[in-house]
Amino acid sequence: MDIADREIMVQLFKAQQFDKVVHLAAQAGLRYSIENPMAYADSNLIGHLNILEGCRNNQVKHLIYAYSSSVYGLNNKVPFSTKDTVDLVNIADLSLKMIRLSDLPVLDKKNIDGDIEIKFTGLGPS
Repeated sequence: MDIADREIMVQLFKAQQFDKVVHLAAQAGLRYSIENPMAYADSNLIGHLNILEGCRNNQVKHLIYAYSSSVYGLNNKVPFSTKDTVDLVNIADLSLKMIRLSDLPVLDKKNIDGDIEIKFTGLGPS
């Protein structure tokens, strides 16, 4: 299933009537976003919006998703915080910024609980 396919996602959410969604379908890694920007954008931008819209339009009560720590690569402050400014130097950074800007108003307005997990490599930020 392609989360970037809007019609398939609309059908899935209507058919399943989820009350909770765990979204782990994003592309990970800064290198991949540079080598395959369209695939990365389809998954992480369009796909995430489709999942967010599915939650918003189908009374989902809780959304859990993850994103990569790679977007904090230019940040010298340790430890990182989700409130830190992210420099927009690649599509991975842009996807995180878009997720932050799109999620908060939708989750708050529709009373959807949202949890974000930030994935780090064993060596720290990638």
